[in-house]
Amino acid sequence: MGFMNEDPVLTSCIDQFAQQSLVFTNAISSCPVCSPYRASLLTGRYPTSNGVNTNDVQLPAAEVTIAEVLKQAGYDTGYIGKWHLDGGPRNGFTPPGRRQGFNFWYANECFHNHFELFYYRDTAEPITGHGWQPDHETNIVIDYIKTHRKDKPFALFLSWGAPHTLEGVTRPDPSGNLWHYGAPERFEALYKGKPLPRRPNVPDNYAEEDLPGYFGSITSLDENFGRLLACLDEQGLTENTIVVLTSDHGEMMGSHRRMTKAIWYEESIGIPFLIRYPGHVKAGRENLIFSDVDVMPSLLGLMGLPIPKAVEGTDFSRAMRGELVTKPESALIEVFALGRLNASWGWRGIRTPRYTYVVYVGNEDREEVLYDNVTDPYQMNPKYAQKGKYPLDAALWQELKRWLEKTNDPWVTEKKV
Repeated sequence: MGFMNEDPVLTSCIDQFAQQSLVFTNAISSCPVCSPYRASLLTGRYPTSNGVNTNDVQLPAAEVTIAEVLKQAGYDTGYIGKWHLDGGPRNGFTPPGRRQGFNFWYANECFHNHFELFYYRDTAEPITGHGWQPDHETNIVIDYIKTHRKDKPFALFLSWGAPHTLEGVTRPDPSGNLWHYGAPERFEALYKGKPLPRRPNVPDNYAEEDLPGYFGSITSLDENFGRLLACLDEQGLTENTIVVLTSDHGEMMGSHRRMTKAIWYEESIGIPFLIRYPGHVKAGRENLIFSDVDVMPSLLGLMGLPIPKAVEGTDFSRAMRGELVTKPESALIEVFALGRLNASWGWRGIRTPRYTYVVYVGNEDREEVLYDNVTDPYQMNPKYAQKGKYPLDAALWQELKRWLEKTNDPWVTEKKV
C-alpha cells in the first residue's frame, strides 16, 4: 500500500482511507496460506482447533463463525468472491447448508483466472462470463448495498482473488518464470517501463517482469475499494458502518529469492489491517501485534455482541476505541506441510515486537532461526542454531513452547520439539 512507503504502488483510495482509519502496523497472518487463514478469520480459532491446517480442507460444520453470530443478532450476512473453505473441487458448488452462516452467496471455491467469471448462487448451475473479477465482484456488492432494505443491518465479506497468481491464463514470459501476475492493461501500463525500486532483500532484477501485473492488480483493487466507499457515502451509510480492509497473506515477490507465501518472512506474514468506524474507532496507528484469530472477537467486542467461548483470539476492541490495553508479548506463526494433513511437519514460530523466531522440522532435519527485526528489518542476517544445540534463545523457545501447548499442537504431544 502506498501510504506505508515500502513499495512503489499507487493506492490513492486506500491512502485516503488510512487517514480515516486505525492502521495496525503489526498485523500478521498466523498461518499465511489461503484456507487456514480464512478458517481462523471466521472462527477466531487456530488450525489445530478448527481443523483447517492446509488448503482444500472443509471447515467443520460444528465450528461457529462470525457470520453465524451476526445472523443470530439480526444481521443479513453475505459472502462474495473466493471462499476456499468447502474442501471439495475448486470448481465445486457449495450448497446453502455448508455456507457457515452466510445467507447471500455469490462465490466460488477457488478460481484464479482473474479475467474470467465463475460463481455460484443458490443452485449448482455456475454463473460464467468474461471480465475482470474484482470489477464484477465489486459491482455485486454495490448492487447489494443499494437494494438492501434500509431497516435491516447487514454484514458483507468481499473476497477478491487478485493479486494472487493467475491460473489458467497464458502470459508471455521470456524469462521462463513460473509465477504469473496480471491486471487489465490500463493498470499494468502505470508500471511498465518505469524504474520500480525494490526491497534490499530482493536480488537484482529478480521477478521484475511480474511487478506491473502484481502492482497493477493492487491498484485495481484500490480503485474498486474507492467505489465501495463512495457507495456507502451515497447511501448515507458511512457513519454507521464498520469497514475493514485486510488480506489472507502477503507476497514475497522476489524477497529472499522466493515468490508467493507460506514462509515466516515479514513479506509473507505481514498483512494490512485497517478499520474505520466513525465516532467509535480512533484513527491513527497501532503497533500491537494483531493476528487473524483476533479479528472475530475484536469486531464482536466493538459491536457489543457475545464472543463464543471457543474463540482463541483476543478481543482488542478497547484498543480500537483508543483505550490503553496490555499488548501481547508475541503471536504464533505457523505453516503445516502443504498438501499434507500430517500436522507434525512444517514450521512453527513466534513473532514478538522485536524478534521472529522459527523452528522448522522436515523428514530428518530440525532447524532454528532467529531474526532481529529492529537491527535487521529485511531479515537478511539470520542467526542459526548449531545442529543439536537448541534452543537458540531460551526465552523465545519457552514462549513458542507455551503457544504450542496452548493450541494442542502435535509437535508437543508427539514430542517433535
